[in-house]
Amino acid sequence: MHIIKRLSGITIIFIDVGSYLGEYVKELASYTTLSVAIEPYPDNYIKLCSIIADLGFKRVLVLKYAIYDRNATVFSMFAKILLTVSYEDRELRESLR
Repeated sequence: MHIIKRLSGITIIFIDVGSYLGEYVKELASYTTLSVAIEPYPDNYIKLCSIIADLGFKRVLVLKYAIYDRNATVFSMFAKILLTVSYEDRELRESLR
């Protein structure tokens, strides 16, 4: 949260692969420009859509896709977050290194 709060005013896209019931999306949606929750299992997808609608998140996109064709660890926890940052801000760019 510390980094996300520092990036206020910048485009931030959060992608949660294998979102299940959206624990990360629910936590981060208020801080991002767009959050994408990807959940392939039909029952989980339906529940996740309902949760997002009930919470009133307008900038959350829920997709029913499988990212990989077998059970495996494809992304590390850290790699689940994709930040799109304007590199015009040299101080910000340097602080992200």
